[in-house]
Amino acid sequence: MSVGNRLSLLIKELKISKKSFADALNISPGNLSDWISPKRKSNPTTESLTRIYEIYNINLHWLLTGEGEMFVNKDSNAECNKDEVRNLKKKLADLSKKLQKESKEIDKIVK
Repeated sequence: MSVGNRLSLLIKELKISKKSFADALNISPGNLSDWISPKRKSNPTTESLTRIYEIYNINLHWLLTGEGEMFVNKDSNAECNKDEVRNLKKKLADLSKKLQKESKEIDKIVK
């Protein structure tokens, strides 16, 4: 299952429209469609992934890999310190780069 598939599942779980989701992230509905399209024309930016986490309390590890729970336990957020946040941002940037690289490789195969 791809990030796009998990984004679609998330939107269904939140019981909101794709337009509402895109509006909350300050992106166009077309941009969101590119993310969730089976051909995955583009991927969420690190900034967009951060907004998804902040707005919807989503486990980004789940979103990017499919592992773990969809939502982050709110109690655990209160215990995060600045070092943990920095480490999470670095991991998110690393995962985003990996996702972009894999997307390019998929594009080469599909074309």
